[in-house]
Amino acid sequence: MPKLYLHDFVGMVRAVVPNYTKIQQNLVRLMAQTRAEWIRVSKDRLLSTQRAYVSSILPEIVDEYVGSVTLDGSTGNGFVDGIEWGMKPWDLRTTILKGRPFVRVPFDYNISKDASGVNGQIPGSAYGPMMIAQFGQAKGMQEAEALGNAVRAAAKALKRGQSLSADKGGPLLRTKQMIQRQEQSWHSTGIYTRMQRGTRKTGAGGTVSSYKTYRTISAIGGEPGSWHHPGLSPRKFHLDVLAFIEREAPKIWET
Repeated sequence: MPKLYLHDFVGMVRAVVPNYTKIQQNLVRLMAQTRAEWIRVSKDRLLSTQRAYVSSILPEIVDEYVGSVTLDGSTGNGFVDGIEWGMKPWDLRTTILKGRPFVRVPFDYNISKDASGVNGQIPGSAYGPMMIAQFGQAKGMQEAEALGNAVRAAAKALKRGQSLSADKGGPLLRTKQMIQRQEQSWHSTGIYTRMQRGTRKTGAGGTVSSYKTYRTISAIGGEPGSWHHPGLSPRKFHLDVLAFIEREAPKIWET
């Protein structure tokens, strides 16, 4: 778990500034700004994992003349640590099933043209890298956008009890890894296949649509490599926060 200490910095200041109360006040201010910066950085760069990560940035602590801000990486079965430091590929059965024979996992989608942030990505954008590899940058992006537009139109036309057919759900995403010497797909179906449309009434009397797919994960069966998470690249946001401290601490002590 990354933890930011200011022992050396505070010790240096204490040696030249006798006003310890002022030091502690500045330290409280610096720690509050440090935590706020850590939260800001993670919100700017994370999407679906944002909530878990931000909630693990614990409130700042100032004890005498030592301040700290801690990322509690033990939350979520160590998943937050994996966001910060990276994780190797793993079988999702080990983290989802937890002894149960099967689990039906819901996936939510925002199909609006301007979907962004924690609300999701524009439909078809997940296929961008695959399309670019197949057609090149310009045509690949056009193909991904066209797929997204087709998914959006088909999903909006769904009625109660209907779902997107396989021919409209997008092609299979392929892995970069070889499993049992054969290239395997991340999914046994297209990402949007079997998408369902639901509606709910709003307080103003209108309706809001929601779009979901459901995938069943079980302890047995499935293709080799199915429900195989590709792993996480290390974010190391604490390095950005350390740079923030080095930049902002002198300004605080000058006031």
